[in-house]
Amino acid sequence: MAASQHLTQVGIWEWDVGSPVVAWSDELYRIYGLDPGPGMTFESFLDRVHPEDRARFREVLLGARE
Repeated sequence: MAASQHLTQVGIWEWDVGSPVVAWSDELYRIYGLDPGPGMTFESFLDRVHPEDRARFREVLLGARE
């Protein structure tokens, strides 16, 4: 899967809504120019969403868990 992400330049992320941690693939870290770390929190992930899209992004994600 890592090779296909690199080839298509598409990263993936996964979030267990009961946890503050959002897991990013290595490719997503590369796309954002970040070093892979111990994990991304939901809030630090949200900081990387375009400011004009943050409110709607948060609304949709948090609404999906209901």
